[in-house]
Amino acid sequence: MKTDILTHLADEGLSVVTLARRHRVTPRYVQMLFESEGRTFSEYVLEQRLVSAHQLISDIGLAAQ
Repeated sequence: MKTDILTHLADEGLSVVTLARRHRVTPRYVQMLFESEGRTFSEYVLEQRLVSAHQLISDIGLAAQ
């Protein structure tokens, strides 16, 4: 599921519901998987979006040098 999230990271419609539908599980099941790791789905998505933005900014900074 995390690979799926990374693939669809830029999608505005990325949600627990859309992820659950693609994997044919309930939204609650998805939430429970993330909770078992001590975070929420939303926290994971935000973290990955921030990592992606940081990489993009860093790459642009290197290209400008």
